Amino acid sequence: MKTYAITGGIASGKSTFSQIILKRGLPFVDCDALVHDGYVQGHVLYNAVVGHFGTDILDKQGEIDRRLLGQRIFSDPNARRMLDRITHPLIRKLVAEQLEAYKASGALIAFVDVPLLFETNMESDYDASILIDTEEHLQLKRLMARNHFSEEDARQRMATQMPLVEKRLRASYQVCNNSSLETFVLHSNQLIDQLVKESERTEKK
Repeated sequence: MKTYAITGGIASGKSTFSQIILKRGLPFVDCDALVHDGYVQGHVLYNAVVGHFGTDILDKQGEIDRRLLGQRIFSDPNARRMLDRITHPLIRKLVAEQLEAYKASGALIAFVDVPLLFETNMESDYDASILIDTEEHLQLKRLMARNHFSEEDARQRMATQMPLVEKRLRASYQVCNNSSLETFVLHSNQLIDQLVKESERTEKK
């Protein structure tokens, strides 16, 4: 089974690309969704995060408030690195388990949304990587509109990730998201078609 990691900068278009994959019914794993599920009370990830950062990141219901946690880690690089050390090993294990299940079911191809693929040096876990690319000024504009951030807040979050110019040098494939949604969807489907056909040809050999 061929595995492809989807990555890119914040607000670059990874979610849209992932939705295209889901609509096509292809095997898919979402790392952010795994983290979200892990923040439920009683989960080992919840216990580890609250155990380190304390109860002041919780809402009135005792759930992890991702906004409060985000404020903490985006203003403190050490806190962000600690959160990564807590979450990444567990998420990596959960992804591996889901991919193994897809492989056991006979799947020939699977996609995984890994936002910090290059920052965490996890590209060796996959056969290839797909970068959802965009210009920085569009990334900034989309992030401010989507999350209602000030320009300062948006730039702060973008600065925590590896610059897209560096990711372009490391990615196996790129899909540009600088124009219309229709163009992006077209180019996304063309790449997915190519990868599916390649996995089918490999299987026949």
